[in-house]
Amino acid sequence: MSSIHIELRNHLYCFVTIKHFQQKRKYTDEPYFNHVLAVAKMADEMCRFGYEIGLCHDLIEDTDCEAQELHDALERFGYTLHEAFFITNRVVELTDVYISEDFPQLNRAKRKEQEANRLSKISYEAQTVKYFDLIHNCQSIVEHDKGFAKVFLAEANTILKGMNGGNPAIYAKCKRVIKKALKQLENEKSNVIIQG
Repeated sequence: MSSIHIELRNHLYCFVTIKHFQQKRKYTDEPYFNHVLAVAKMADEMCRFGYEIGLCHDLIEDTDCEAQELHDALERFGYTLHEAFFITNRVVELTDVYISEDFPQLNRAKRKEQEANRLSKISYEAQTVKYFDLIHNCQSIVEHDKGFAKVFLAEANTILKGMNGGNPAIYAKCKRVIKKALKQLENEKSNVIIQG
C-alpha cells in the first residue's frame, strides 16, 4: 500500500472516530468504533475499498453523517471523485431502509423481511462487507445476549438466503459462523435442561 493511500485512510479513520465518538457497544460498553474498525480490517483486500466501506458502514445509520457529507469528506481527504462516489454508494447500500421510525405500520419481522429482500440486490462489495458485519456482531451477541441471539441468528439466516452475491469464500464463512452459533445455543440450552 502506498504512503499516499495510508494517509487517505488515516484521515478517514479520524473522521469516523469523531463521528462515532461517545457511542458504546451495547453489551461491552467498549467504544462503538472498535466494531467498525474490526469490520474494516476483516474486509480489507477482500473487495475493492473493503477497508473504507467497512470503516464507514454504520456512519449514515448510526451518526449524524449524511451521504453528501461522507462523499465530500472523502474527496477532501484525497480520494478521487469516482472513488468517493464508489465508497459512499456502498455505505448507502449498507444503511437500513426499513426502520421503525419510517415504517411504523410494519412489525420487526416484516421490516427485516423487506430489508433482507433489499440486501439481496446490493453490490458485491456491500454484500461482502455485510458478511463481515454479521460475523462480528454474531460473536458479540451470542456471547452476551443468549435471549436475543436466537432472533438475530434467524434474521441473519434470512438475509444470507438472498444475499449471496458477495465474496463466495466469505459468504461460506459467514454461513458457517451462523450455523456454529446456532449449534452452540442449542447445546447450551440442552445443558441447562439436563442440569435442571
